[in-house]
Amino acid sequence: KGGFSNKPATPAVINYIGWDTLQQQISSAATDPIIKKSPYFSQFENLLKILQNPGANEQNKYNSLLQAHAQLVSLYIFTDSTTKVRSLLDALSVFAKNNFPKEYQQNDFNYPCESSTCSDDPPTQAFLNILSEIKNSDFPAIVKNNISKYLLTNSYLNKSGSLTKVRRSE
Repeated sequence: KGGFSNKPATPAVINYIGWDTLQQQISSAATDPIIKKSPYFSQFENLLKILQNPGANEQNKYNSLLQAHAQLVSLYIFTDSTTKVRSLLDALSVFAKNNFPKEYQQNDFNYPCESSTCSDDPPTQAFLNILSEIKNSDFPAIVKNNISKYLLTNSYLNKSGSLTKVRRSE
């Protein structure tokens, strides 16, 4: 009577639109060992735990989603696993839009295009010539690789995420 139960606490039931889809995207991303071992991914998963707290208010939950998004953007920028992380970023945005319509703003979930797969246009020939000059330069290999990756990554543009990058002049 009045004592502690030996039963483990029952986890909160998650009744969010698209929760199962988001969990599938998380599981898919976690199959990549680089993603799974990343501290950004661990922090992302921890930030989602507030959704299981029935006492947390909607604004705090939304703010946690924003912080989780920031962790994914960092993961996206610092790994080569861009397709899986980009899918997860998109799923998180849809999840936030469907479950937090009062708080949701599309700009909160923008992210830069870090891959040719999300670019609307291929790099111009002039740009490729510059990359070729860098590749054939006398710079140390690590410097050439870093400069080339930085320039190439920043050349990827897509019109749907144009708020996060500079537009090409027409």
